[in-house]
Formats: sequence, structure tokens, C-alpha cells
Amino acid sequence: MILVSIGTIVHGVYYNFEQLLDDRYFSLPTLLIIFGSVIFFIAFFGCCGAVRENYCMILTFATLMMVVLVLEMFVGVYAYVLRSEASEVITDKMRGTMKLYQNNTEMHRVWDMVQSQFKCCGTSGASDWLPVLHQDGVALPPIASSEYSIDVESATESSSSSSYVPLSCCSLPSGTIGFTECRANSSNLYRAGCLPVVADFVSEHALQLGGFGCGVALFQLFGIWFSIYLARSIKETYVNM
Repeated sequence: MILVSIGTIVHGVYYNFEQLLDDRYFSLPTLLIIFGSVIFFIAFFGCCGAVRENYCMILTFATLMMVVLVLEMFVGVYAYVLRSEASEVITDKMRGTMKLYQNNTEMHRVWDMVQSQFKCCGTSGASDWLPVLHQDGVALPPIASSEYSIDVESATESSSSSSYVPLSCCSLPSGTIGFTECRANSSNLYRAGCLPVVADFVSEHALQLGGFGCGVALFQLFGIWFSIYLARSIKETYVNM
């Protein structure tokens, strides 16, 4: 059940960044949930074999646990591989989704959440937003965040300098009303890019998944050894009778 719990938690964490991650990152927690469920039924099978002192059932239990053990070790190695690729994968996803910020509500929400939560701006910095939000050298109106109120008409009139970035790129007091803007040269701008912090966040959870998988695998190794020992004892008992 530990694997199921850990897999469910990490899957929930990754879900918030679904648009910025490759599908492979969701396969890891899903596999842990599946392995945890399978182990639960296999363990029940092994308990029945131990209670009945059934040699075949216990040996089958040990065999199935060895198969799951090998798969868990594979998941652990796979997690380390994905961890090393996180930065490259997220970079491509970020640059692609930034272009959809203006016209896609979901991308708007995700980027506002990421920038507000991690206190960052753009992929590498605020300058990443300038070619996205300013077409043909003409500044578009500031992007309104769901957390803030904005006077779009006033913003459009004052948009002569093409340096507007999403409001979530700036540290604004909660409940700000009226005309609000965030520029690439604002004093309250988040200077750091989102790539390093998001990549570290995703890599850390991938590492935890791999660590838990390997840790449980070692514990299962002891269980496999004990079940084989028990099966041999039962077999010898029947032979000597």
C-alpha cells in the first residue's frame, strides 16, 4: 500500500504541471500504483500458502515477487534516466506552451500558476515573453490574471512600450484592483526563469519515486528469501514424513 500511496501523491503533483511534462513522467507513478496493487494480491496469495503450509503456493508467491522485483528495479533506473532528461524535456514544453498563452485558457492558467507558485518568469527570464506577447513590434495589452483586476482599456492606451509581461511575473499584493501592469523592467518583477526551479522540482520527485521503488525492492528481496526458505522447510517436512 505504500507504493500505491506514493504513486498517487506524485501523480497528483505532476498533474498540476501536465502541460509542461512528457507522458513518460506520468508512467512512473502509474507503474508504482499498479505494482502496489499487484503486490497486495500476491501477498494475500503468499499468506494463504503459509497458513496452509502449501509448498506450491509459497513457491508461486516467491516467483511472482521476483518478477515484480525486477520490474521495480527497472522503474528505479528509469526514474534516474528521466531525472537527467527533465531539463531538456521541460525546456521544449515551456517554449511551446508560451506561444499558446494568449489564446488558450488552460495554458494561461498553468503559466500563471507556475510563475506565481515558484516566483519566476518565462522559461529563462522575462525577456522570453516579449516576442510572444508583442507582435510586429506592437505591444499587446497586459495579460490579466485570475487573481487580479485590470483595466484593459487603459492598459491598451499605455502600451506603447513593448515590455509588458504576464501579471503573474510580478509580485502583486493580493486583491489589487484598478489598472495593474507588469513590465520586463518592473521593480517587483520575478527575475529568475522558471526552467531551473520547475526542472529541479520534477527531478526531485522522479528521484523520490526511484528511491522508494528501490527501497521497497530491497524489502521484497528479504521477503522472497524468507518465502523460499519456508517452502524448502515445508518440502523437507513432507519428505521426512
